[in-house]
Amino acid sequence: MGLSASQARLLSITARISDNELHSQSIANSKVRLADKTQEASKEYIEALNAKKLVFTTYDAKGNSTMQSLTPAFLYQYTPMKNQYVMQDTNGNYLLSGEDIKNFEETDSLMQFLSRYDLFSLDMYEQAMRDYQEDLKNYNEKKDFYNDAYTKYQDDLATYNSQKADYDADHKRWQAEKDKYDADYQKYLDDLSKPQLYDVFAGFVGTSDNPNSNAGYCYGEALSGYSSCYRHLLAHLLDYGGGSKYNTNYDYTSSWTDPATGKKATTQLIYTSGGMSGFVSDDPNWLEIVDALNDTSRLCDGDDNFGGVNDGTKENLIQQAIDEDRKPTQKEILMSDYLYDEENNKVIGLKTLKQKAIDLLYILNNNIALTTVEMRETLINFTEGDMRNLSSPPTPPDPFTMVEPTPPEVPVEPVEP
Repeated sequence: MGLSASQARLLSITARISDNELHSQSIANSKVRLADKTQEASKEYIEALNAKKLVFTTYDAKGNSTMQSLTPAFLYQYTPMKNQYVMQDTNGNYLLSGEDIKNFEETDSLMQFLSRYDLFSLDMYEQAMRDYQEDLKNYNEKKDFYNDAYTKYQDDLATYNSQKADYDADHKRWQAEKDKYDADYQKYLDDLSKPQLYDVFAGFVGTSDNPNSNAGYCYGEALSGYSSCYRHLLAHLLDYGGGSKYNTNYDYTSSWTDPATGKKATTQLIYTSGGMSGFVSDDPNWLEIVDALNDTSRLCDGDDNFGGVNDGTKENLIQQAIDEDRKPTQKEILMSDYLYDEENNKVIGLKTLKQKAIDLLYILNNNIALTTVEMRETLINFTEGDMRNLSSPPTPPDPFTMVEPTPPEVPVEPVEP
């Protein structure tokens, strides 16, 4: 029994060994077959790579697409509906076809080269040259016109800059006058809140019909033709500072030019005591009148209506003389409300109240012949005409009417063909 069991066991082991060897041979055979198939697949892949065909899609005039083999010959072939390409090697050198090289070497110009491909003809060249010559002619004409226009532009620009400078200067001057007017007008409005200065002045001296006898008789006596009393009144208006304060040595400049010196003649106050001194002494109202008389915004009323004739119009002694084709006399220049430009023989504006008072003082101090009537009329014209502007609003400057110039436009330069 024991032997049989051992023999059976040996057979079993021998069978298992034989089976393992069989499996081992089967695996080895599979590896060989797998290697063969791998080699075949690699060969097929290499052959497939070598057989790849590059294609290029082109379009005709109607938009139809066509597949073409992508070869150097096709890239270099010219067709109207295809962009032209060149090939370049790794060194940056362009590869050209033998036909292109031959055509390039045998031609002397771009036109000749293109004619080899039926892209250019002599007729086309001649037409192109005619078109170019016509364009060049048009360009030269436009260039000449541009040069003239640009020269004119530079001249216009210089004129504009000059006009702009004048405009800016005039506008600045006008603005200064406007600012002064605004300030003067505000002062006038402030004056309105106080008793009217002219009414205060008339209260001091009275009127030509009813002079104030309490004012030391100065105004009444001046109306009667006494020049000293006339001077007392002007002295208290021109340079009275309160109490006994007078500047008797001050030279007052008249509006008349002395032909001997060519300069405006001057005069002094030549103050002598008068009846007004005690009446107006340190009176704040009179001192305010004196301040107003020295205000250069207070102008005469512009009416040289002497001789007692009042026809409702404003007379101008200087302009009347000019209209009569003569130069005004010394007396007319001094008696008038207007300033005179002797060099240009014209009226240049109104006198201030202070200038009118100085001119009247000059007449009295220099014994310029005035009749009693003329003396009375100049006094009335001043005290009851011009002095009313103690409380009058200032005259605004003329409206600024200058139009700011427009800079010229820069011409457009033509493009050269």
